Amino acid sequence: MLLASSCNLEIPPPAIDNDNPKNSTGHSPNIGDTTSLLRIIVQYAEGYTPVSGGNNVVNKLTGVPDSVVNAFRSIRKISSPVAEEYLSLIFLKVYYSHLKCCHQSYELRTTIPGNGTIDSLSDPLLYEFNLITNYFDNSKRIEFIHSGMGHSWVEKNKRLLKNTKIRETFEKIKLISDSINKGIYWN
Repeated sequence: MLLASSCNLEIPPPAIDNDNPKNSTGHSPNIGDTTSLLRIIVQYAEGYTPVSGGNNVVNKLTGVPDSVVNAFRSIRKISSPVAEEYLSLIFLKVYYSHLKCCHQSYELRTTIPGNGTIDSLSDPLLYEFNLITNYFDNSKRIEFIHSGMGHSWVEKNKRLLKNTKIRETFEKIKLISDSINKGIYWN
């Protein structure tokens, strides 16, 4: 087991993916690669702040650097619970921004393919999240993917609340949801 000191996560030693036993450099993954990948996803997820263009602008998860997408793909193959944890944090932040801005959930996909699924190129982090969680059957048409999906996932998987950043964001969502339910929209 590797203990990532920056985030106190234990992840198993790199496993060889039978479909793709080599990393992008053509070598089997090693602990150094895993630590670098983990650092990328932790820094991105913890530092992620949905971009706002002002009042009443719905934030979309766009412009994710390729290095982050590739890190999540690789970590998913090594330790999907770690990828699940940090993707959950990102989607909680998106949902919180939607509630804070506009008091409701919005569609997460940036583009909706003709078959109504999740496009791995347009929405790579959503695609990765769904591969891990099986939240949606990606072989069937998905009418709407609400931004509250990450919140719903954490509600069903309370173990994710062990992550302090997830717990803090989850609690902020509860506070704003309670205010919205009471008819208090802006503080």
